[in-house]
Amino acid sequence: MKLFFYALGLLFLIGIEVLRVYFIMPFPGSQRNETIEIAYFIESHINLIRIVGLILIAYPTFCAA
Repeated sequence: MKLFFYALGLLFLIGIEVLRVYFIMPFPGSQRNETIEIAYFIESHINLIRIVGLILIAYPTFCAA
């Protein structure tokens, strides 16, 4: 279960950063959909999202089983 939370936290942090860049930058296909609301939400709440990801990583790292 620890490995699951650790991997989930890493994927969450990497994924949110990739989405943040993808929704803002003019990559092929990223500007076809109306994603400005999602990009604004991610950008305005990025610190909270990063804290959640770090908690998912810190839980299996520091908690004894």
